[in-house]
Amino acid sequence: MPTGLPEDLQILLDDSLLLNRDGQYAAAEACLSAILERIPDHPIVLGNLAATRMYQDRDAEAREVLRRAVAVHPDYLFARCNLAGFLIEDGELEEATALLDGLAQRPRLHIQEYFALYGVLAMLNQANGDHASAAARIASLEPMVQTDSDRRMLAIAKARVAKVTVGRR
Repeated sequence: MPTGLPEDLQILLDDSLLLNRDGQYAAAEACLSAILERIPDHPIVLGNLAATRMYQDRDAEAREVLRRAVAVHPDYLFARCNLAGFLIEDGELEEATALLDGLAQRPRLHIQEYFALYGVLAMLNQANGDHASAAARIASLEPMVQTDSDRRMLAIAKARVAKVTVGRR
């Protein structure tokens, strides 16, 4: 997806993705922080910073970054979905529902957005005890799998749904 970053910062973002993939989280975070020094509220960079912190088990910091991203960019689907996922895991189902409200009515979704949204909606269904709807949402993702990236996103969605505890409030 286009980021709108200047070329030098796009290179840093690309580097951070590779570093994250290789488990070099501190170096990835340094790249992302350098971008944020010049463009403090870039939504994709904030989302990737949150992910980097999640990979390091720094969930509280990841939540803070996601809240910042949602506050500054309320339409940024990935930040809303990722924050909603945390909230569902915490049993904060009403707040998660509010974050997700209306996102499924968007006229167009990129494939990555579709996986993120329908995966977290399945989590919410599961948390609300609606196992059939959770399974149906996951099943709706399966025919869309075409690449290794798609397979990875589906596996992540399935794993997150499987972790959800019903009725935590």
